[in-house]
Amino acid sequence: MTSDLSYIERRTVHALQHFSNRNMESCGLELWPAVDNTAKRRHGGGVGSRIKKFLNENAPMISFLATRNVILINMNGRTVFDDLYDLARCSLVHEGRDSANVQWTFDGSARVAPGGPSEVQADFMFGIALSVITAPENAGCAPGQFDASIKIAALNGKEFELKDLWGQEEMLYKEISKMMPSPVHRLVT
Repeated sequence: MTSDLSYIERRTVHALQHFSNRNMESCGLELWPAVDNTAKRRHGGGVGSRIKKFLNENAPMISFLATRNVILINMNGRTVFDDLYDLARCSLVHEGRDSANVQWTFDGSARVAPGGPSEVQADFMFGIALSVITAPENAGCAPGQFDASIKIAALNGKEFELKDLWGQEEMLYKEISKMMPSPVHRLVT
């Protein structure tokens, strides 16, 4: 288990470092294996189904961190996170590069274009990284081994150090809930 946690921590921290440099391809190459490993610890099953399940149940956290809103849209049985999995993860894993149909944005804009390039807010990857970090399954990560100097942006006036967030999903949802009209929590899928 410890080696799995060290792997998850290393991958996630490297993903955040690439994110801070706006290198989304490298961010994804590091982050998606950590997402899969965390999802496997929680759900088991096939790769696609367990990752989509992990993303969808963490949709409130991920979407809030990306947009400052909770986005729970389901159109024709598909969610934003099903599409994010297909657009952002599959090309990276199977082709080793970002899909030509994904354009990462850093200005808060987003646009879905069926059959063409979609603009995706890069902050969704930040939200996914924090869902991995705060997952209870990852509570045993060795704080500070890779993340000693990383601080996470303030939420509700509080600044968090990455080393203090491992496995703290409930605490992060409580902080997010303070900024919403009603409590926010992980969805049951």
